[in-house]
Amino acid sequence: MNFAHLSDTHVLDKRSQTNQLLELVDDGKKLAQTITAAVNHPQKPELLLITGDLVHEGTAEDYAYFKSILEDNCKGIPYVVCLGNHDRRQAFWEGFMGEKGVAKPYVETTMINGLRIIALDTSPVDGNEIGEMPQDQLDYLAEELKTAAPKGTIVILHHPPQGFVLKGFEGLCPVRDAFAGIVEGTDVKAVLSGHTHYLSCHSKNGVTYATAASTAFSMDNAKKGDLDFIDACSYNLGRITEDSVYVGTETVNYQYKTLFTMKAADMEKMLKNQK
Repeated sequence: MNFAHLSDTHVLDKRSQTNQLLELVDDGKKLAQTITAAVNHPQKPELLLITGDLVHEGTAEDYAYFKSILEDNCKGIPYVVCLGNHDRRQAFWEGFMGEKGVAKPYVETTMINGLRIIALDTSPVDGNEIGEMPQDQLDYLAEELKTAAPKGTIVILHHPPQGFVLKGFEGLCPVRDAFAGIVEGTDVKAVLSGHTHYLSCHSKNGVTYATAASTAFSMDNAKKGDLDFIDACSYNLGRITEDSVYVGTETVNYQYKTLFTMKAADMEKMLKNQK
């Protein structure tokens, strides 16, 4: 089965003109172009997965707008989402799911053509930059995996639970041996996540872990000190066979230019406050 993996879409219907950080937010154009590129790719995906930060701290109207972009551009290809630290749960449940007054984490299992997708929520409290792996979600995952799916399982979550190519940033992710212990030896073929804004692949005991770069913006990870946020847009294309998982990245045509620079001291302060 072919799939497209998008992440960190950071969509807002109407972007602020006063908050400099919101220059990074997508008004929906990049997301629409990315989906169009994916569905028209020669290796056409049969499934679209989006791993969190769907909307940038928005309202129910923003989630309804985000969903309309999916509906207008996916051309009938099914999609499955999970939530990230910049998502707002009550707004998501109302605008995307059509349920008012709900603010719980989004944890769901979906079966598509024999492939099971389990969505977990590593930011059960809105705004947590550092991910969590609550015990009730680990219990849910273990229970679901007691029975194998016909074509195996993909787990999607925002914060990568294993593997991180850049040293020094491991604290952003919920590295939990308990998670690895649950998925290993089951029918889980891949664990897909985002949050890092760049592609990273890792294999552990037969399970492929992969992050997808953001459709909204990337970062200059080669620069020391201050962190430059870059105008970029990409997504992953993947293929699952009976015994293998393949993941590669595709770019969408955007110029490489700096949108915003975060001072190193501000980054360190933000991460310290999240611990």
